[in-house]
Amino acid sequence: MSDTRRRTDVMSSDRLSDALLWAALAALLYLLFLVVQPFLTPLGWAGVMAIVFYPMHERLEQRWGGGRSAAITTLAAALLVIVPLLLVTAAFVREAIDAAAGLQSAFLDGRLAWIERAWRALEHRVPAAQRLDVAVLVTDTAKRGAMLLAAQSGAVLVNVVGFTFSLVIALFATFFVLRDSRVIMATV
Repeated sequence: MSDTRRRTDVMSSDRLSDALLWAALAALLYLLFLVVQPFLTPLGWAGVMAIVFYPMHERLEQRWGGGRSAAITTLAAALLVIVPLLLVTAAFVREAIDAAAGLQSAFLDGRLAWIERAWRALEHRVPAAQRLDVAVLVTDTAKRGAMLLAAQSGAVLVNVVGFTFSLVIALFATFFVLRDSRVIMATV
């Protein structure tokens, strides 16, 4: 009877240690996922860029070898991503500056005087409109808009830094995926 009891105790102790081992493994895998998770999107884009630019890399690899061709292909991918992004950003900034300058010159040239005439006509027809001061209203709205832009500028900066970090990681990974493409394909 004591042998049966010992076996039962040993079996329950083994089950408990197996359960604790599995729980520790699950916790470790979850913590590993939390460490790797910020890099999953850039690594996915690295895979996409490696697939798209692999034919170019393959042609260059015949001439210059794996490392040089991977570097040149990654540089070409970076230029094809960064240059259009900079051009679009510059176009948006230029359009915003032109719009602000156009609005300012329209006010100075009197092309928007019809707004003031329309407001005066509205004041004569609607008595409640006489209590509103348009200059104060426009100034207050401009102040609120400026405060909103200032508040959002931090978020924009965080997004730009995050995008730049992801782009650097993706290009870095693209280089190694292209350089080791034969080993990766043999493994797959």
